[in-house]
Amino acid sequence: MNIISKCVSILLLLLSWSACDGASFFLPTPNSSPQTDASYLQATGAGLNNGGFGMVRENGTRYHGGVDIKPVHVADDGEPLDSVFSITNGTVAYINDMDKFSNYGKYVIVVHDEFNLPVHTLYAHLNAINGNVRVGDQVAGGQLLGVMGRTANDYNIPSERAHLHFEIGLRLGNEENFQRWYGKCYGIDNPNHHGMWNGLNLVSFDPLPLLQNGFPSDMAEYVRKLPTAFVTRVHAQRIPEFLKCYPALQDGSVKEKDLCGYDVEWTWNGIPKSWRPHFSRKFSPQSPVLIYWDSQQVAAAVNFGSLTQNSKNEVFPGPRMLDVLEKILGN
Repeated sequence: MNIISKCVSILLLLLSWSACDGASFFLPTPNSSPQTDASYLQATGAGLNNGGFGMVRENGTRYHGGVDIKPVHVADDGEPLDSVFSITNGTVAYINDMDKFSNYGKYVIVVHDEFNLPVHTLYAHLNAINGNVRVGDQVAGGQLLGVMGRTANDYNIPSERAHLHFEIGLRLGNEENFQRWYGKCYGIDNPNHHGMWNGLNLVSFDPLPLLQNGFPSDMAEYVRKLPTAFVTRVHAQRIPEFLKCYPALQDGSVKEKDLCGYDVEWTWNGIPKSWRPHFSRKFSPQSPVLIYWDSQQVAAAVNFGSLTQNSKNEVFPGPRMLDVLEKILGN
């Protein structure tokens, strides 16, 4: 084993940790200090919080769906040199190697089926993608996916703000439903280059606590226990493909012939995290009905667009939540 191979082996050993079930996990870059925001998050604007998750951009009015991780190895010209690794075992679901086609620049998505909820991870703004990795490949935790960069559509991220944009989340619509929604919203003059792995078809939750504390053995329970911002009642006479992909988010087993709809619990940023089926024929709302909201989370949900609020402080389903349901249900 040469000196480079030895260094890589030692680095991967230092970056790995284990969940309760014994599975090995890895931090996605050589930056091993997720406990310290100043060392881990890259400030991409006026303040450090811009590199974190949530409504952290443009004075709390623009959403950031992941975390931006600082490089620890930088060339003399300022270009990042950090390798980017898969956090755990999974299947490569999508690779975009044409940075001009996405705000993510060059990015890779890996689906982790070893969880009882098969979340995906997304690694964006890469300078280069490992040429030995192909869509459909099984990758191991700690396997090289690419090299950190600053690619992003037609915008060049300054070298001093280069970072890995890292997300963990769920996919919403299948290919058909998402393409129908995309075509309606963007038209034929704006082709969808990424199929169902377009960023507009993905929802995410804050990955930093998992990078800091390790991954749960029960990922479905972790997601379902994310704080509930509101609940909607929706009409459905068939099980959505979303729930066929993520059955652990549905309460109990469902016979499609008996199904009338669901009560859906949501996070403030539009993750439909828990689905309780209804079988009563008296249950027949043809459009989503808001049946509960947490007053402490209304402001964040309104800022994001999951909810809307009028001058009388009355709360209604918002455009982003309605978009999510259209992608999932195909209505």
